[in-house]
Amino acid sequence: MKYLTLNVPGYANITSPAGVPQGGTTDVNTILSVGIQLTLTFTGLLSLWFIVMGGIKWMTSEGDKEKLAAAQKTILFATGGLILTLLSFLVMTTLGTFFGINFLSLNIPQ
Repeated sequence: MKYLTLNVPGYANITSPAGVPQGGTTDVNTILSVGIQLTLTFTGLLSLWFIVMGGIKWMTSEGDKEKLAAAQKTILFATGGLILTLLSFLVMTTLGTFFGINFLSLNIPQ
């Protein structure tokens, strides 16, 4: 933490106030937990983005069969991705409950 402290010439190191987190995380469980949360959030948001983009494509297809088919594929695949994301979360939660592991906080019992 010495790299983030403030050094004023002629004075001692100025430390951060109480309650401010010190240092990073070196705990593998915390890193995995954050990685799982970020991955699920990112894939869910990405799927929703593609559903919206497919809807915009559909509205702007102007009756063209090829554009309409492309928009329908976009919506279909994005919906499949969203369902897959939700199912993976469900499977992780179910297995975690069965084995006593909370994947979102990764408090693994000893």
